[in-house]
Amino acid sequence: MDYDAAAQEYKEAAADLNLPKGADDFPGLPEPAEDTQYQKGVGLVQAQYYWQCAWEKEWLTGQEKNDARAKTALAELENAPKMEYMSKEHLDDQGRSDFLAYLDRAKLGDPSGFQMDYTANCQHPEQK
Repeated sequence: MDYDAAAQEYKEAAADLNLPKGADDFPGLPEPAEDTQYQKGVGLVQAQYYWQCAWEKEWLTGQEKNDARAKTALAELENAPKMEYMSKEHLDDQGRSDFLAYLDRAKLGDPSGFQMDYTANCQHPEQK
């Protein structure tokens, strides 16, 4: 796929996802500096992973207060293992296993897994 097709795939995937109230909107697929070919599914995976990061941030922000927004975030994150970006076609067994471990920790009130993932793998606008 070319960039335009991958960007359209991202846009269509993002349209099916909800973000936390007040979260930055989906940024779209970054434009490459040179002509690039994309594998089918890259737009969908990028959009769904952005969704995960937004909900991880929402949970991390609210979990210490144990507020309703944190509960909503955790409920959203529980949907991730059923989403396409978590399928064997897009993520290896270790990645799926790690996410499930982070989710289990979060259910017990332990933010370490989601904090590590968010810090290491999510885009942070303040770092641009």
